[in-house]
Amino acid sequence: MSFSSVEDLSEAGKLAQRRSEPIVKALPENLTPGRRKLRCWLGRYFRVVITDGRILVGMFNCTDKDANIVLAMCAEYLKEDGEPRILGNVMIPGKHIVSIEVDKRSSDEDD
Repeated sequence: MSFSSVEDLSEAGKLAQRRSEPIVKALPENLTPGRRKLRCWLGRYFRVVITDGRILVGMFNCTDKDANIVLAMCAEYLKEDGEPRILGNVMIPGKHIVSIEVDKRSSDEDD
């Protein structure tokens, strides 16, 4: 790419800046309070205890109408103080969830 003038270079810089700006979408006003809460929890760390006693810790990615949840960058603990086993992305069936804790430190917002 060649530039014939300072104006061309300036325009190219503005275009590159626009491409690198994050796309932020405002929350729709018609969301229910529950859906707003779920949106606030996206990207926060969850600690999930499942029926067989395992503890899964990972970043909340999504859920569905059956209460299944997906955690990214998930680690599995067999005991409270045990060594973690890194799992990556994990889908946890809602029927196996005993409890969920949201990490308050991963965001400054109040729950």
